[in-house]
Amino acid sequence: MKNLQDRVAIVTGASRGLGTYIAKELAGAGCHLVLAARTAPALESLAEEIRGMGRRALAVACDVADADSRRSLVSRGAGGVRADRHPREQRGHRGDGALRGPGR
Repeated sequence: MKNLQDRVAIVTGASRGLGTYIAKELAGAGCHLVLAARTAPALESLAEEIRGMGRRALAVACDVADADSRRSLVSRGAGGVRADRHPREQRGHRGDGALRGPGR
């Protein structure tokens, strides 16, 4: 597999099944992840698991059948999971898709 260390991947359908498997494999390969599914609460436990692996993870509610939802996913993901942030900073989720570091 290509070196994926510190790359950012968006995984749709990540709340269960194949999407969950793919997300864990990518995290194991060194990716930081934007996890998407129609219900964000189901994604948060997976995001915590991935953060426990030392990777950054952002859970985002997204209906990929909706163009506005897809645009929002990409823009929130690009701003929420950056390679220059330490994984511990990811735990400060604000609930709006953005992430804050300690004390922010």
